[in-house]
Amino acid sequence: MSFNRIVFREPLVEGGEREGSLIRVLPPEPTKQKPKQWRPRGPFRFLDLPFELREEVLKHLLVLDDTVDLHPDNCRKLAPRLSLFTTNWQLHDEATRVFYGRNTFRIYPTHDRFFFDKEVLLSRLPSSYRHALTSLELRLGPGWTKPPKCWAVNDTMGFKDCTAVRRLRIFVELDPSQDGFKGFRVDTNFYTRFSQSLLHGLLSRMPSISTVEFDAYPSIRKSSELMGALMEEVEEAGKVVAWGKERDWDADQEPEDFDFNALHQRLAALSIRHATAEESQPPFALRQPDQPLHAIETHA
Repeated sequence: MSFNRIVFREPLVEGGEREGSLIRVLPPEPTKQKPKQWRPRGPFRFLDLPFELREEVLKHLLVLDDTVDLHPDNCRKLAPRLSLFTTNWQLHDEATRVFYGRNTFRIYPTHDRFFFDKEVLLSRLPSSYRHALTSLELRLGPGWTKPPKCWAVNDTMGFKDCTAVRRLRIFVELDPSQDGFKGFRVDTNFYTRFSQSLLHGLLSRMPSISTVEFDAYPSIRKSSELMGALMEEVEEAGKVVAWGKERDWDADQEPEDFDFNALHQRLAALSIRHATAEESQPPFALRQPDQPLHAIETHA
């Protein structure tokens, strides 16, 4: 134990008496000690952390940038992350709330391998996982000429268990009602009626949805027939309409209508001229096996 050293001075005063006065306090002399070397005490217990810190760690691991969908790469990219669920029951419950509550899940598959499967992603999930879902996505455009039979709303898909879903994201890839699809579509309003009916069924089966967010590719306009029918259905259901970031609806003006009739007339006016034998001859003569390179003649 060390003490501060106190230094006094005794100046002479009138009468020959000395008066003591404190002038300064000196710090104790430092003692040189070797820094202690850190040594691990064994494996770190993750569950010893507070719940808030554990949740932040789980977010970094389980919250994805892309929408969760049926995809062949899930076994390689997604399955290793979900192995955390098998650690113990406590970690399983905490990871369930993060993974299923903070990611967006696609209702109908869009990959070719699962596009015509009878079981969609929701019907493959246990009921306890469907109860934890908060955000779903409906992607419109794939199969616009003949939608698969699995793209329907029925009791086998487990919509009644999705009681915590608050947001439905609708991404429109294309609108077949535009003039560019003339000659390829079934009729002008076929896919519009199909999409509107699909949205009506989803909103009626999941009344917990409060917000419908629209997003699309740049070619989709708010004033198109498909977008108008979808927004009308959302407004009738009393839901809040939001706009996604990928389309950037408010940043620029809507794209101008493309003149598809002028394009068709231009293509019809073009004639394909068959090349003659002389025109189809290569720009250089083929070399014979015993012919040197300098003997090859090129055509002008």
